[in-house]
Amino acid sequence: MALTPVLIIWPYAILYKQKITAKDIVGIAITMAGVALFFLG
Repeated sequence: MALTPVLIIWPYAILYKQKITAKDIVGIAITMAGVALFFLG
């Protein structure tokens, strides 16, 4: 469930030489929580 944000962040960070920030992690958590609520509701 909602693994796309988790799987895409690492190649993004490597290819574009960007640091993964706390804002990125929060965004992933919100996305995963939203999808979980969608499937539970």
